[in-house]
Amino acid sequence: MSRRSDMKASLKRLAIPHLRSIGFRGSFPDFYRYMGDTVECLQFYFKRDSSDDRFFVHAGLASRDGVEWHRPIKHTVAPEKVKATQLIATVRLGAKPGSNNRWFDFAVQSADSIALDVVSELQGDDFWHRLQQVPVTIEGKDFR
Repeated sequence: MSRRSDMKASLKRLAIPHLRSIGFRGSFPDFYRYMGDTVECLQFYFKRDSSDDRFFVHAGLASRDGVEWHRPIKHTVAPEKVKATQLIATVRLGAKPGSNNRWFDFAVQSADSIALDVVSELQGDDFWHRLQQVPVTIEGKDFR
């Protein structure tokens, strides 16, 4: 198995059960949970270049009514179908205050160790507090 496959397997075995225990639904790499009048959208994002052994976890808020999209035609994306990459603003798991940049590098650490770091970050309050500060996306990004 490749390092990337090992990393994904460790996340599925160690981090995803934690997400489920706090109310997230969906399937790897995209998850969501309803919180009042918003939906928290969380995504594990791996670089497209398979030789880059890094990923980040980011999340944002969508309207519980879904996100209005204009391409290819105007329509509303259901809240459970919205992906974090489509949101106007997101926060990254583990980013330091004043920064929104954090990559988990699995080239130098074991996959299980990194998956446990992800769980530890998800258990902390900082990420969830920062998430509540981002604007709710009602209209999706325009990718022209």
